[in-house]
Amino acid sequence: MGAVRKFDSAVLTVAVIVIAAVAAATGAGLAAPSLLGRNLASFELAGIAIGFALLGWGLTASRRRRERKRMLGMRDSALW
Repeated sequence: MGAVRKFDSAVLTVAVIVIAAVAAATGAGLAAPSLLGRNLASFELAGIAIGFALLGWGLTASRRRRERKRMLGMRDSALW
């Protein structure tokens, strides 16, 4: 059961990172011509995608830490 849960967490992390990066790059690519008056260069889109991928990774890492802390708290309270 633990291995399946760990796999689900890994899949969720990758999915959040990929979706955040693609959504950010697509949104920036579509909004840039009207906001900046020009299309973004590929390195600018890549930078935006990497930035949002890191943000997605950070959010999922934070979620995992909270979940682990909650589980440890439940375990500790069960030992008492």
